[in-house]
Amino acid sequence: MDVSAIVEALRGDPDVFPKKALREALRRTPESVPALLRILEETLKEARRGNLPVDAGALHAMFLLAQLREPAAYPLIVQLFSLPDTLSIDLLGDIYDHDLHRILASVSRGETAPIERMIENRKLNSLIRACAVEALRTMVLEGLVERERVVAFFRRLLDRGLDRRAPEVSDELVTSAAALHPAELMDGLRRAVAEGFPEADSVAFLEAERALARDPAEVIARSRAASPGLINDAVRELSFWHDSGAFEVFKETVEPDEEDLEGEAGDEEAVETFRHAEPPPGRNDPCPCGSAKKYKKCCGRGQP
Repeated sequence: MDVSAIVEALRGDPDVFPKKALREALRRTPESVPALLRILEETLKEARRGNLPVDAGALHAMFLLAQLREPAAYPLIVQLFSLPDTLSIDLLGDIYDHDLHRILASVSRGETAPIERMIENRKLNSLIRACAVEALRTMVLEGLVERERVVAFFRRLLDRGLDRRAPEVSDELVTSAAALHPAELMDGLRRAVAEGFPEADSVAFLEAERALARDPAEVIARSRAASPGLINDAVRELSFWHDSGAFEVFKETVEPDEEDLEGEAGDEEAVETFRHAEPPPGRNDPCPCGSAKKYKKCCGRGQP
């Protein structure tokens, strides 16, 4: 299977999972990496024109390049998810909420500056900025960057004041502070609570208060155990998303002709296509089990 065939399969019918092509791309990295980067470049060019992808090529490329820890993918992925309005979210559908932070961390090589700029850019979608906060936390837990560096950045954010128009960012900041042990950040967190945001009884702030009473090494060890980590098996994770129905976002809706509808009116059995299980809740959504925790902090732990 040559590279052109690999790319064609990765950009093919979203209803067909290209398992062989994905494995071949990982096996033939000297040839496949430039082709995967071109997919991202083309997707970025089209997205800047307002055109969203109609195939899963960019999604496949991001996961593969993340597993390969390809640093050349880093600026392209940052640019893709720095697009205005909801364009960046629409690129991946609900998958961004579960895995964008892991993809960013996987290609970062420990370089935090691009992610920090995403977080500080108040023109970006607040959900994407929250994923960027979580990416920094993941980089610490995976040993890619020192905790002190990220904590110092979080402290600067708190000193400047939280963005009331972006509660998702503030909530993730508090959650990440708790996960990395909030000793140096509690003054800023309590100041933010005194100003009315976040709420004193919010799950994130209560977790930070509880974490403060524990040994820092214990807190970080627990956080590391609960973290899904970096992208290490792109094929398995993409297969999970494909089976969950998340690839529906790439399928164009085609309205049937009236003649076709008339011809099918007398059929005894209707034919259904693209039947999939419901995708899981967003990682920041309430857990459906009723625990009052976020999905990622409860039943979603360890899920891709």
